[in-house]
Amino acid sequence: MMKIRPMILSASFVLCSPLLHAESIRIPTVSEAKQATVDLLGKEIGAMISELKLGTCISAVKPTHPGQIACTLTIRLGAATNETQSDFYQKKGKWVAMPSESQDKLPFPDPELQ
Repeated sequence: MMKIRPMILSASFVLCSPLLHAESIRIPTVSEAKQATVDLLGKEIGAMISELKLGTCISAVKPTHPGQIACTLTIRLGAATNETQSDFYQKKGKWVAMPSESQDKLPFPDPELQ
């Protein structure tokens, strides 16, 4: 399985490793991933997210939606920062987050988030 290590330059630009060759996957921007995570967690908890960072993204294991990807991310809630994994897919042009089944394929801790 091909591993993609994005490097975040800004909320709207994501560059992927040249090891991708001609094949690539779409990943959300930081703001899109944050909104999808807020939608997943609910507005009460989502409102406490002060920062979200995307790390490594790969094609999801056991995808249930076309184009589904799995990513590592850090979520800052108040003073606590947690590293976790989430799957993302697009539905009607909007990114949706869901729990991931790709934990064994994603690095932990992810050096991309350090």
